[in-house]
Amino acid sequence: MPDGPTRFGLERKVRELEEDLLKLQGSLAELRRKEIILDAIFDRSLDAVYLHDLEGRFMDASAYALEVFGYERKDIGNLTFQDLLSPDQLPRAMNAVEELLKTGHQKQPLEFQVRRKDGGCLWMETRGLLVHRDGRPAMICGIAREIGRRRDIEDELKASSRKYQTLFDSANDGVFIFKGRSFSDCNAKVLKLFGCTREQMSTLPPHHFFPPEQPDGSDSRSKARAYMAAALKGENLSFEWTYRRLDGTPFVADVNLRRIEVGEDVFLQVIV
Repeated sequence: MPDGPTRFGLERKVRELEEDLLKLQGSLAELRRKEIILDAIFDRSLDAVYLHDLEGRFMDASAYALEVFGYERKDIGNLTFQDLLSPDQLPRAMNAVEELLKTGHQKQPLEFQVRRKDGGCLWMETRGLLVHRDGRPAMICGIAREIGRRRDIEDELKASSRKYQTLFDSANDGVFIFKGRSFSDCNAKVLKLFGCTREQMSTLPPHHFFPPEQPDGSDSRSKARAYMAAALKGENLSFEWTYRRLDGTPFVADVNLRRIEVGEDVFLQVIV
């Protein structure tokens, strides 16, 4: 009998060890599953993914990142921020690291002109994620996307906007733009005609710039609303209108009023 409890105790211990082994195997399987998922994300992402330490020394990079920047995997251990960024960009890169260490996240993506191994340059938009090890910040996972085409389009839009503004402001006629019935923009000729600043034109109501009544005795505000309503329905209107400058001086002008559409937005163009 004295060996009975010992046998039962051993059996219980064996069962406990078997349960622990099953749990360990389950944990290892789950860990392997997560590794497979992370590897797939890291190496199959359409963005360039990379790891660097808190001093800007690179530790690993996805296959796509290596392809984009023209490096081989054996090069990674020798790469630092200085190899990819010009001296004037380095402070911004290190400030981003400091921001991650202080706040745990990066508020806004940053744009850098990154130097490839062959000397060429790419514009990249980057965002960093702080990675912890044993509860302490250990490295940063960076995600970068090539934005050269987007910047080209933005530059083209800016150039087009400057061209439009130059033509708009150099026109011999005064041009108002209303969004619906609300003032949106005007050119320099309008400001000269009415003797006011752009801020005054945008903050004062439209009826401030015409007298209470038109020469035919009609109420100016009611008649203006009727014209604008007709134009918003698609009528192209031409008429004579009495305006009032900021200093109160009246003047008469020929007016062309028509509806224009930009995308889904509807505007009224007034040419004086």
